[in-house]
Amino acid sequence: MNNLGKWKGIIFILTIIFFVACGLYRASLNVKTPLTDRISNYETVLIYVTTMVPDSAEQASILEEYIIKNLNKKAIFKKVVASSAEPDASTDLRLNAKILNLKKAGIVSTMFTGGGGGVIVEVSLIDVKTGATIGTFESRRSSGSSTTKDVLFDVAKRMAEYMKENM
Repeated sequence: MNNLGKWKGIIFILTIIFFVACGLYRASLNVKTPLTDRISNYETVLIYVTTMVPDSAEQASILEEYIIKNLNKKAIFKKVVASSAEPDASTDLRLNAKILNLKKAGIVSTMFTGGGGGVIVEVSLIDVKTGATIGTFESRRSSGSSTTKDVLFDVAKRMAEYMKENM
């Protein structure tokens, strides 16, 4: 009976280590400026993603795609437009996402070295009609063993959740 108890403890510890090592963290969101308007007051949004990180244009494009997918999945807006496709689109709201920090990691590096991706994205929401910033926040995620795409997806998902929570 004593050996069974030891094995249960070892299995429990290994399970925790596995989940931490697999990067099953949630992206965090830090509100910089609380929203001054409800998201539900806007029907359309233009997504504009930039990056401060050299050689990360591809990741900025991926982040734009993931933000759009997550906003559409949550059905927050009637229309979500990518600035890369329609830079002059007429919308009610503009979401400016700026990649401030990015640690790239692919499948091979996460599997063999345990090194994972990480990202910090600064977001501002701008009322297009008035030009006023209605809120700002920072979304980030880092982990021990997630690919860059996983990290970008999680950050975009957390942004959409925050916007849905504030409808």
